Amino acid sequence: MTDFSAYNQLQGVICSVFEAYSAVLILPSGQQPDKHWIAAQFSLGNHVNLGGEISAGQSLAGWVLRDQQPLLVNNVEQAQNSLGYYLNDEDMNIKAFMAAPLPGGKGVLCVDSKRQYSFSEKDQKILYLFCEFLGGIQEQLTFAAVSRTVFSYYSALQ
Repeated sequence: MTDFSAYNQLQGVICSVFEAYSAVLILPSGQQPDKHWIAAQFSLGNHVNLGGEISAGQSLAGWVLRDQQPLLVNNVEQAQNSLGYYLNDEDMNIKAFMAAPLPGGKGVLCVDSKRQYSFSEKDQKILYLFCEFLGGIQEQLTFAAVSRTVFSYYSALQ
């Protein structure tokens, strides 16, 4: 498995930028195209289900996965919506949620807050910039992994 410590550190930066309660990165599982997992997180609490699965269309995060459209909800009605990435009903305390898909359908970046009306359309644009940055990191990691494989192959041939 890849070391996701840099992703976790970036989630901390994102959380600070938006004065959010949590920032969560959801990536494809690889085995099933409609399944995703919580790959990285930073939270002021200890209730994010790191490594948990998110299904497209299930929960607010799942809606973003399915529709590949950003979502901004500044008055979360918990009786009707689940965020999908918390343990023990911790999302009952969340009042605002914002998420955007990574380029190419390669995941979703979510942030939330315990304060209503915490996020603006400007914040959503900034979140999209973070998504583009994460997409670039994913491309570089994929390129590096392929390069290592090719190098190993040619070394074995020698």
